[in-house]
Amino acid sequence: MSDPEFVSENVLENYEVIGKIARGCYGLVWLGKAYSTGEKKYAIKRVLNAFQNARDAQRVYREIT
Repeated sequence: MSDPEFVSENVLENYEVIGKIARGCYGLVWLGKAYSTGEKKYAIKRVLNAFQNARDAQRVYREIT
């Protein structure tokens, strides 16, 4: 299993990660700035183990759509 604190390369290519905001039951959230927009800040969420069962998969799907 990968390190949950790890920020993937594709995220780092597009965002400057400023710091971790929170950790919850579904994953982690970081604060980041998009290189393309400059100063605009975004919450970047890494969802862990989202598809271990149907109920969790459905909840995560609803959250991200």
